[in-house]
Amino acid sequence: MRTLIKGLILALSTSFIVACGGGGPVGAALDHEIAMLKIVEANKTDAAKATTELEGYIKTHEADLKVVKEGMDKLKAEAKDDMSKVADIIKANAGKMKEVEDLKNKLREEAKDVYADEKVRDLLRSVRAM
Repeated sequence: MRTLIKGLILALSTSFIVACGGGGPVGAALDHEIAMLKIVEANKTDAAKATTELEGYIKTHEADLKVVKEGMDKLKAEAKDDMSKVADIIKANAGKMKEVEDLKNKLREEAKDVYADEKVRDLLRSVRAM
């Protein structure tokens, strides 16, 4: 009976992760961060244009960002005292986390002024803070 329950929990957890973009709310948050960093990359010589496009992205994805925030809040509470869950989340999202870091490093080199722009940074932080 215990094996059946564990199997059911595993199946439901896997379904949740797949439904949330392959990494649950963390994966979804990273997907948004990647998309926003790519906006900065595409506008690496024009901070005003990057700001406008980032604002548009946030407005367009406002409902999804709210769902992601709710999922992240729930996940933080669930994983608070469970380091194995935290390790599983990191493992499941390692590829996306690396992509985020690679993009940030690239922007620090190729788009220093735009990436350092206060408005651009505030918009990137506003989503990350969710």
